[in-house]
Amino acid sequence: MEQTQTKKIKEIFPDYKTNSNILDAIVQGLNLIKKSNVLELCIYSEKYIEIKDLWYFEKYLRERFQFENVEIRNII
Repeated sequence: MEQTQTKKIKEIFPDYKTNSNILDAIVQGLNLIKKSNVLELCIYSEKYIEIKDLWYFEKYLRERFQFENVEIRNII
């Protein structure tokens, strides 16, 4: 059986500074669509993540990496 290594947002994006629960969310999938410059991100968190925290994280990703759009799916 293949073992997958999961990482938290704070491990993948160590320069993103916040006190939100989003830092402890586990990234389960990441997809970059080059033609349209879109980043798709699937995350999982046992803690509640406020919508404004998702918005700030999307804004950070758009500004930091110059993505046209960022789509975050929170898997419950």
